[in-house]
Amino acid sequence: MAAAAACVAALAWVAPVRAQVSTGRVDVAIEGPAGGRLAGVNVQLDGPVAQTQIADEHGQAHFLNLPVGTYTIKATLPGFTPSTSSNVQVLSGASTPLTIKLAVAGAPETVNVIAVTPAVDLKRETTTTNVTLEELGNLPLARDPWVVMETVPTVYMDRVNVGGSESGQQSNYNAKGAQATDNTWSLDGVPVTDMGDSVVRPNHATGSSSFYYDFDSFQEMAVTTGGADAQNPTPGVQLSMVLKTGINTPHGGARLYFENQKLQGVNISPELAAALGDASGKGNRTDKYDDYGFDLGGPFLKDRVWVWGAMARTTINLLTLTSASDNTQFKNTAFKADGKLNNAVRGNFTYYENNKTK
Repeated sequence: MAAAAACVAALAWVAPVRAQVSTGRVDVAIEGPAGGRLAGVNVQLDGPVAQTQIADEHGQAHFLNLPVGTYTIKATLPGFTPSTSSNVQVLSGASTPLTIKLAVAGAPETVNVIAVTPAVDLKRETTTTNVTLEELGNLPLARDPWVVMETVPTVYMDRVNVGGSESGQQSNYNAKGAQATDNTWSLDGVPVTDMGDSVVRPNHATGSSSFYYDFDSFQEMAVTTGGADAQNPTPGVQLSMVLKTGINTPHGGARLYFENQKLQGVNISPELAAALGDASGKGNRTDKYDDYGFDLGGPFLKDRVWVWGAMARTTINLLTLTSASDNTQFKNTAFKADGKLNNAVRGNFTYYENNKTK
């Protein structure tokens, strides 16, 4: 059995190191009917956190250090019709630009429901792929971070994970000529890369993660393959994972995934099966896979303190070519608390525990 836990408490009154950023920003510009900028506009942001700003003399409002998620932004100014933009996506380490046009009073209120995302972030110097919560849920892939990295351009994996059959072990990977041992991992901005040779213990693996993960606990993953901050110690792939968080609206979810041999098929010919040494054609296969868990989040003190937690269990039982058993079980527990004194001073506490039985 192997066990690992990560725990961190941070008071975020200064900007974090860019290589470990787990927040984003929204830059709003407000224009009038003729295209000129409007100052003094009340700009209200609602989502995982709520903030209000007044547009400056340049007609701009900047919301900084925002938790990853989806936001709604409403702009109001006397003499003009209010305008609301929903589905504004905030990604870790990225800036989301938003231009709001206000019409003169009397026109119908504008409601924009089209997703607003930084498709090309001109302010970002890195080559980073952000995988959002919606994409994590909709991609037809196995359920672990290594499989998500298969979808990132220039990242090369050492295996193909079909139906979660390889999720009991970590994959090796690299990108753009960097060594696999140069890869780094972070969880909510905290480095969780295996310490390797700097710690005397068996089974260390530099460039790997210290533990395994509950896939449904992620709000977002960001994979950087180039142009990383000079403060990052290595040139390899940088995977930044952001956990879900509590918001003012109570929320939660539960899931159950299951598969066994009856849900698998054989797609090779009898001749090929015989050549591979197994006339049945079954080869290495999944005997049973189940994954279940739940998460809950909400306000502890509305507009001030939010909490979120999750528990999950995953069982991966495999059968080899000779029908020998290869069984793995994961138990994951997570807890996260966020607090805000004001827009400039925020605190965060994250606890994550993983137990692996092989």
